[in-house]
Amino acid sequence: MPQLRIKNFGPIKNGFTENDGFMEISPVTVICGNQATGKSTIAKLYSTFTWLEKALQRGDFVRSSVTISKLKNSYFQYLNIGSYFKDDTEIDFIGELYKFHVSKTEKPIIEKVDNPNYIKPKIEYAPAERNLISAFPNAEKMQGLLRYLFGFLDEFDEARINFPEIRLPIGNFVYKYDKAKHKSFITTAENDFRIELFEASSGIQSVTPLSAVSQYYSKLVNNEENPARQRFSLEEKKEIEKEYRKLEALLGVDVLRSILGAFMTGGLGFAFSLKGLASVFSTAGLYNVVSEEEPVVKELKEEQVQILKDANDKILSLVDSRFINIVEEPEQNLYPDSQGKVLYELLECLNSNKDNQLIITTHSPYILSYLTLSAKAAELLSGGVPADKIEKIVPEKSTVDGNRITIYETKEDGSITKLLPYENLPSDENLLNKAMAEGNEKFSKLLDLEVAFCQK
Repeated sequence: MPQLRIKNFGPIKNGFTENDGFMEISPVTVICGNQATGKSTIAKLYSTFTWLEKALQRGDFVRSSVTISKLKNSYFQYLNIGSYFKDDTEIDFIGELYKFHVSKTEKPIIEKVDNPNYIKPKIEYAPAERNLISAFPNAEKMQGLLRYLFGFLDEFDEARINFPEIRLPIGNFVYKYDKAKHKSFITTAENDFRIELFEASSGIQSVTPLSAVSQYYSKLVNNEENPARQRFSLEEKKEIEKEYRKLEALLGVDVLRSILGAFMTGGLGFAFSLKGLASVFSTAGLYNVVSEEEPVVKELKEEQVQILKDANDKILSLVDSRFINIVEEPEQNLYPDSQGKVLYELLECLNSNKDNQLIITTHSPYILSYLTLSAKAAELLSGGVPADKIEKIVPEKSTVDGNRITIYETKEDGSITKLLPYENLPSDENLLNKAMAEGNEKFSKLLDLEVAFCQK
């Protein structure tokens, strides 16, 4: 698992108190805590380093070009954390392909990690300010909008162009996008009313772009949508062309084109994942379908199948094939029950690919409570409880094994602690639950005062 160590950066001082300061980022990682204690800082650093790792793998720039100035004024500043550097700042990130050591006074150290199984991710950062792009009908024309909000708006645009109608996880609401008019609407499954998105409640405005991008990108990385939308660098196109020419030489032009044509028409069903291979080649300008007729492919030899498998593995290293979904405050402006439904949708998107990740920052005890329900449901499923019984309580597709969940708390003294699970379930001994208990305790004290002074 990726690891992150933070010392003296922004509100974080000593950082994580265990494991020599290295936080492990699990498939599901939740960060809770009071305001201004570093929750978003952790999420933003993880987003930045995973992006840097991907950019280096793509060949967008070389390690030697990554300087402290670049980090402060460009890469970190994109998420508004460039000013968080202090004289004694130390940040370490151990990723799947690179190790980073960053301090303010030294040149960053970036070392390559030998990992032939690296899977390139689509990284999504859903900021807490996402309501803004829903509240204004022409948000793209706003001046002074934060860079990462523009980035999120761009991804929301891509999602709604390709998913012009989506069922929202709360209520009976449906989001519809009119591309011709560039207008977003909220309606119901029965279509008994219709309002523009900017007229909807703040909760709907928060959920809509989050739900759209989460659904879209979780499907895109699984090649359920057209992989031709993948953006390739010049170096990646060269790698794809090399793979294409190799297949051409080994299989023969006619056989290769027949196979690719079958992929384009959905007529070839191998047991391994080659869906979209022809689209990838087409995107790189190497192959175009010239006939609408479905090609007839003769039975392939075993060695030809292996060649295609190897090519597929290579292509997968160049295509976004997993989804890192980083979400600030999924509970934003939502009733507790609705918070659970939004979380369950995020977990379903997570579960659509075994290599996906979900990182959440939250102030809500309900998010942790529903996450515990998800883990308990997974435990019962593995223990033999019928899925239809579980489904009535927790959606089966949203269940997550407790071993895949890690919860961290950020403290006001600048430290970070890990909540130890109880019997493989998220601990209820957290600041959010303690805050609720404190409220109940104070109310009890008021009742005592009532008895003492108001009753005769």
